[in-house]
Amino acid sequence: MSPLAFGALPDDEVDDGPALQEALDSLPPGGTLLLPPGRYLHADVLVMRVPGTTLAGPGSTLTATVEDRSAFVVDASDATVRDVTFTVGATTGRGNQLEQHKVLLMPRAGITLSAVSIDGSAASGVFVYGSDSFLLDDVRIRGTRADGIHMTFGAHDGRIVDAVVSGTGDDGIAVVSYRGESAVHDVAVERATVSDNTHGRGISVVGGHAISWSDIEVRRSASAAVYVAVEGEPLATADSAGISVERVRIIGANTVPAVDQGAVLVYSGPARGSVTGVHMNDVDIMDTRAGSSRQVGVFSDGGTVSEVFLDGFTISGGPDRRFASNVTASAYKLIGW
Repeated sequence: MSPLAFGALPDDEVDDGPALQEALDSLPPGGTLLLPPGRYLHADVLVMRVPGTTLAGPGSTLTATVEDRSAFVVDASDATVRDVTFTVGATTGRGNQLEQHKVLLMPRAGITLSAVSIDGSAASGVFVYGSDSFLLDDVRIRGTRADGIHMTFGAHDGRIVDAVVSGTGDDGIAVVSYRGESAVHDVAVERATVSDNTHGRGISVVGGHAISWSDIEVRRSASAAVYVAVEGEPLATADSAGISVERVRIIGANTVPAVDQGAVLVYSGPARGSVTGVHMNDVDIMDTRAGSSRQVGVFSDGGTVSEVFLDGFTISGGPDRRFASNVTASAYKLIGW
């Protein structure tokens, strides 16, 4: 099916949103909406609602023109978006509403994004909101006001493969679970490059269980390149447990002096919080900001830290202090540094 049949025309500088929405809603289950190449404007949120459908558009761009209603929402099980670029016009500040994330994945099973590019967002690039068995494959994101990829609200059993994230306004790729909500769990991130965020961390788990990262490169992160934590108020996040990080290359971490986190930080903030079962292996750290107080840290402000294994770290350049901690030595082990 083509959106042209519903009145959408690329490159005519006219709002195509109503026609695109009608086309998406008219798809039969299992159907495909194929966008002819060109740019389509939409002044309101667009929603995929029909299960099993596909939106495809090699050479096509969907451009939101109103930042407060700029999201493309996937609210259908087994839906696929592939070969589409998403953009937004000028934004005035960081948004925090669901309708402001560029691509929003709702609590449905089997959503796939493949060969999708996002160039600018009023909030996050991809916001995974409780999705189940999701796949982000070959996703490229830059210039977001918030995180590049943000997973929360109990999202689980997902994979992110071959992601490239740059120039974000907060974390590059983040797992965040808030206390009292279902924790994000069983998510694997494989082969990702994160660079040049203006605030926040490169990759982070701030409340999550069974999260694995492998073959990751983080360049010029504003604060820590790798951050595993539980945080207190005002965020009040859930605990972090069973976190695996392996084969990571970190270059030029902690560029912002006001946030002294070094290259890698494991942190337990509130007294009732815990971070346990953190395994990092084969981590290469280069040229962390010289003014950072350390390269790697394991710290607590009252919470529990246990079973932290830091294995095979290679460090060159940056501050002389390689490691610092304020927790009991039995809580962590340094191996093969």
